Amino acid sequence: MTVIVGLSGKAKSGKNSAVHLSRIVLDDYHDPPVLVRSVSFADPLKEMAKEVIAGVSDRLRILPIAVMETLLSDAGRLTERDIDDKTTLGRKFLQDLGMAFRIHVDQLYWIHLAADK
Repeated sequence: MTVIVGLSGKAKSGKNSAVHLSRIVLDDYHDPPVLVRSVSFADPLKEMAKEVIAGVSDRLRILPIAVMETLLSDAGRLTERDIDDKTTLGRKFLQDLGMAFRIHVDQLYWIHLAADK
């Protein structure tokens, strides 16, 4: 039987600690041991954003041309550091990129990517 537990919250609110504690408890005290894994929706989004900023991604081609051009224009004003440091422009780009794929490709696009990990 598969049980999926979702955790959400602000940065530093204890999500990773909850996963770590679950691993300890379920691996050490459950027979047979239970696989606990952490999947982040943000990781594939950030990875794609950095590829777009670096000019090495062709994944935007599935978007409408006007949307793709807007994202590429916005990416031209950013560096990977904007994504890593969560600057205002970086955060806005992540939101726009994420929503573009949800609206124009698949509402569950990021969920499917996370599930494939």
